[in-house]
Amino acid sequence: MKKTLTSNPIKLYLDVEKDFDPIRDKAQDLLWPENQDEARWSDVADRYAEQAGVPWLPPKGLDVLKSIACNRGLGKTWATVTSPRSPRKRKPRSRSSRV
Repeated sequence: MKKTLTSNPIKLYLDVEKDFDPIRDKAQDLLWPENQDEARWSDVADRYAEQAGVPWLPPKGLDVLKSIACNRGLGKTWATVTSPRSPRKRKPRSRSSRV
């Protein structure tokens, strides 16, 4: 059964770090609300449990995926672990100064 799930089309990823790019791409497509750059991490985790099209990961795999994304400097697409909202893309900050 494991062999079937890990062969094409892959439904089960056992090594999140090795298969990071395809997992991240699929997660961003399926777990973030459409036409929104931000989502609460708890909502993303809930969608992971509900979406049939999301690849299966080992226990804590979604948290590992988020941690790897942050460690690789992909903060533009994944927020830090402590942030309650996970932006897909960060909005540029206003450079105006207060007077």
